[in-house]
Amino acid sequence: EEARRVRVAKAVSQREKIETKEISPEVYCYIVPAFSSPMSAGTGTLAEEDEYPEDFRLRKAPPRGTSYIAPVNGESMEPDYYSGDWVFVHATNEIPIGSIGVFFMDGDLFIKERGKGVLISHNPDYEPRKMDESIRCQGLVLGVCDESYFE
Repeated sequence: EEARRVRVAKAVSQREKIETKEISPEVYCYIVPAFSSPMSAGTGTLAEEDEYPEDFRLRKAPPRGTSYIAPVNGESMEPDYYSGDWVFVHATNEIPIGSIGVFFMDGDLFIKERGKGVLISHNPDYEPRKMDESIRCQGLVLGVCDESYFE
């Protein structure tokens, strides 16, 4: 009986602490890992082997499945992705044909559309790049993380 009274008293005390805190229901914070090294939408961006993600605070929920965000550098994916955009990426080593992904090739990271045996740029000034066994998929691009997501 004494142990039950102690548990009830602790539960009431805890509830009072929660109820007296001033918490605004409109304020949300989503922590998402971010890599500062950009993915190339052009001629290539050297992949940093020892780079660790930094936590970014977002005020809106990222797309379901987001593993991290990363910046884009270059113009090969315009008009869909511009240099300076940040994109949401779901880490995976395989994406369907027709999807936009992050690919590691020749020591560089690229953002490209996966085609049948090629990586495709959306800017017609860039030729498709033939895929081979050395090219590794690093993730699926879920969309642009625009400024409305940042605090």
